[in-house]
Amino acid sequence: MKHDPLKKIVSTLFIHFNNRNWEKMAELFSENLETTFPQTGETIKGKQGYIEKIKILWGDSKVQQFNLYREHDRWDHQDTIISEAGIMNNTSNVQEIDSFMVSIFVIEMGFIISATHYLASRDVSGIT
Repeated sequence: MKHDPLKKIVSTLFIHFNNRNWEKMAELFSENLETTFPQTGETIKGKQGYIEKIKILWGDSKVQQFNLYREHDRWDHQDTIISEAGIMNNTSNVQEIDSFMVSIFVIEMGFIISATHYLASRDVSGIT
């Protein structure tokens, strides 16, 4: 498998997140980053707003990346990277995946211009 620099952007994003290197994370985003969380209907504009939001949501967690998929839109000249990942809460003594996340990142000219995150909890206690 050949090296894909656009997949590397997303992989690097998760490395910086796990290392809490917020400044390096910010360098991967365009100034006009738009992030959506479709399950809650929330939209965040700007990279600093996004970083503040993920600090609140996952500041004590680690992300384990499973798969990355890439698609190129030749009409819009954009690339989409789809990521499958697990989120592990660092507040417990057990390093176990608490929830799963599918993220869709749109990359243009080497920067992430949009991110959409879908989350699924591992907790199925409410299902009968």
